[in-house]
This record gives sequence, structure tokens and C-alpha cells, in this order.
Amino acid sequence: IASQLMICAMIWFFPLYNIPGSSSDAKKSPLWFFLAFLLFIISPTMTANVLFIISISIYIFILPISKINNIKSKIIFTLFLSLVTIMGLKYLFPIFYDGSIKVIKNLNQETTTLGYYIYGFSYPFFVFIEMPFWDQIFGRVNHGWAEFGYIKLLIGNGALWVFSLTFAIISIVYSAFKLLKNNMSSFITLSEKKWIWIAQVNAFICIIYFLSLIHYITIFRLGVLQLFSFHIAITMYAIKKYKIFVLMSDGELYEG
Repeated sequence: IASQLMICAMIWFFPLYNIPGSSSDAKKSPLWFFLAFLLFIISPTMTANVLFIISISIYIFILPISKINNIKSKIIFTLFLSLVTIMGLKYLFPIFYDGSIKVIKNLNQETTTLGYYIYGFSYPFFVFIEMPFWDQIFGRVNHGWAEFGYIKLLIGNGALWVFSLTFAIISIVYSAFKLLKNNMSSFITLSEKKWIWIAQVNAFICIIYFLSLIHYITIFRLGVLQLFSFHIAITMYAIKKYKIFVLMSDGELYEG
């Protein structure tokens, strides 16, 4: 949990946003970002490493308010990622290279750590497919062992709830990320830009929380769930405030 929270902190204090205006808080962002990065380094997990790489990709390829969302950064990152893939996998995911042996209890069979995780991630798919139809829709109490958190949610809570949650998260994030694209006019006010920043940064954090479901269901633990819900609420509120400002500005322009 600690490493994933540090990724969220780095997202919040990332110093290369197109933040309007200047303030003492904005000037302190590099310091807080560096501290969060240090804490991330000393509390590493493989899941957090994957989420860290995904977060950098979002900064460079998707996030509208990111200053590094440009062609030059995309080329450099692609080359760097290729180099890391070739040379750095054993440092990012050392557990796959330690030569240890694990036992798959379901099969009573020994295998390498990599084989163990491959089985752990693929096994829940077959469990879900073989479940009765109504259990697939509404879930069942005994969801069993699963490394893949999202599929574990499907088994325990059913497709109806999980897919509804997924659709809601995607809709909220999409609504936040398209704000800047919908209004590139020079008439956009400073207040509107700040609400865009609040909406997109919190939506970004929601993405990281949700993607953590690739391994276990950490976001549904006590405390983390409340943070996840808080960022969703802030994102929705910021989107609404931005749209109100746009409507007010359009009304003033029309009257003028």
C-alpha cells in the first residue's frame, strides 16, 4: 500500500503540469515530489513498479495538462522503455530471477516463481468461466485464491457490480481528460484552468488506484477505499464546477 500511495503523492506534486499562475505551493512541488519518489524507492513492490511505468506513460501519451505530452518525450520514452525492457527487468522484478521454487497447492506441483505467478493470474479466469450463470452475474461468497484482483472481484461480487463500477470509473476519467480538449479558447479563465487541473490530477490518481487491481484488491481495504472514493468525488465536483464556469462565461459573452 505504501508504495502505491507514494505514486499518488508523486502524481499530485508532479512539477511539470501546465498549472496556471504561480504560488508558494507550486514552487514547493519539486521538493514534495522528490520526497515522495525517495519513499517510493525504499518501499518497492512489483505491482507499484508496473503502476509507476503506467503513470509515466499516461503523462507522456494521454494527460492533456502534462508538459511532457509531446512528440519528443514520446520518442525518448519509447526508446528508454525498450532499453529498460532489455536490460532492467531483473532489477524491476527481481523475484522472477532469484531461482526460487514455489508450490502450487491446487495442483500440488512445484514450479518457478514466474510459473507460479502465471498460474496465479490465469487460474481465476477459468474459475469465473466455470461458475454458474447467476453466480457470474451476482457473485458468490467463496471467491477462493486469486492473484488477479479484478477477476477476484468478478468472482466475489459478480459481473453486474464490477462492470458497472468499471464503466463509471472510465466515464468519470474520460469526462475529466476531455475538458481541456473541449475548450482551447483564449477566453478560458484562470479559475476554469484550475478546475481542469484539479479534475485531471484526481482522475489520474483514480486510474492508478483502479489499475492496482491487477494484483490483489488493495483499494478495497479500510482507509484506501475512503481515499479512492474521495478522489472520485473531487474529480466529479471539479468537472461540475468547470462546466458551471463555462456556462457562466458563455452567458456573459452572449450578453456582451
